[in-house]
Amino acid sequence: MDSAALAEERASELEALESIYADDFRLLSVDDDGGGASGESSSLASFEIDIRSREVPTGPNGALETAACCLHFEYTPDYPNQAPTFAVLDSQNLTDSDLDSLQSLMETTCEESLGCVMIFSVVSAVQEALQDVAERIEETRRHAEEARQRQLEEEERRKVVGTPVTPETFGEWRRRFDAEMAVAKAAKAKATGVVAGGGGAKKPTGKELFLADNRFDVSDLQILQEEGGEAVEVDESLFQSLDDLDLEGEVE
Repeated sequence: MDSAALAEERASELEALESIYADDFRLLSVDDDGGGASGESSSLASFEIDIRSREVPTGPNGALETAACCLHFEYTPDYPNQAPTFAVLDSQNLTDSDLDSLQSLMETTCEESLGCVMIFSVVSAVQEALQDVAERIEETRRHAEEARQRQLEEEERRKVVGTPVTPETFGEWRRRFDAEMAVAKAAKAKATGVVAGGGGAKKPTGKELFLADNRFDVSDLQILQEEGGEAVEVDESLFQSLDDLDLEGEVE
């Protein structure tokens, strides 16, 4: 195919690309034969095409995410029998590894398409790869969200079920329980007048209080005598059996 035929094929492809990609297509320069006899070197058409993946819903609020880039092309003199020069520009949500993969993909697609106009095939291959990237981003986000939800559910389950009892956790609980009971027992003993450990004064029984003060048995005799009544002898032996009675509950 002579140079004129090649130029015509390139011009036809440019027209088709502009129709397909519309506002995403930008023609930067056109073929220039360099003025023919002047001997100046010619330049060939260059252009850019913006491409992006389809929008993928991400996140609980349904936000839309895409992977995108700009492809820069410049025809070579023997195109389409020779691959065009190209570059990936202005990438969005693409890692360095993604960019390397796109570069390799474009090279492979060009090699497989030699002899035919190939820009549409290259752009389509890259666009499909961008879709894979966008879906990978969503899958990564979804897995992270699922892991977060599992963690929250596990925390809620622990609140409801409690910590499983093991010998270690039971031993720790028992030590705390014994310490709390010792404090409570000491406080109760102090409040009732009993010193913890049995070394303090013992609270007197009802009988001991009664026998310790003769006023309990004399006062009634005095009252009877003062009123002219007949005195009554008190037999203290009658109270010997008071040892068997629990009078502590009667005396505060």
